[in-house]
Amino acid sequence: MDEQIDFSLKKRLLDIINRTKKNQVSKHFRLPVDYEFLQLHDYLNIIKRPMDLETLASNLRASHYHKFGDFLLDLSLIFSNCRRYNYDNQIMQDAAENCEQVIFGFIQDEFDLDRTEYEQILDQTFKLGEGAIFTQKRLFNLLQNINKLNKPELWDQYQLKTGQNVGAEVILDINKNSLELEELDFQVNKMLKML
Repeated sequence: MDEQIDFSLKKRLLDIINRTKKNQVSKHFRLPVDYEFLQLHDYLNIIKRPMDLETLASNLRASHYHKFGDFLLDLSLIFSNCRRYNYDNQIMQDAAENCEQVIFGFIQDEFDLDRTEYEQILDQTFKLGEGAIFTQKRLFNLLQNINKLNKPELWDQYQLKTGQNVGAEVILDINKNSLELEELDFQVNKMLKML
């Protein structure tokens, strides 16, 4: 993942982006989100660093990425941004998952990158908390998901991160606790997918 991006590697990565853009699963991720046209007035409040396949390719052509890991970090940002903004939209969550699987398949075939290595990069982007906003609705969903998993250690983590007792009314500064809650929410959603 620390491999320097030379001309040959750049060409291979651009080819992977182009093959992904030709696949139907990439339709939501090919171009920047047109948040003005779509009237997504809160988009830039939640997503501080938008990313898409065209921007990724432009950055690559302009030599913004010095190492393979830098490129992968921005690639994974496309999908973590989608998951973050569309946390309650299963169609978009599935779209991110499907496109990510397609492009990861191309990368794995080309570079023999282990899935675990890629997931570690994905975890890093989620932990960056770029513009993470944890709304009351998301907090309620997190509590419901913790309840579904029925794991006491998750309640303990929740209490530690929020200072709340189980069952107590939640009164907290969501912006202050946002990053910690993002991490817990990501962990809980990962566990739910494995059920």
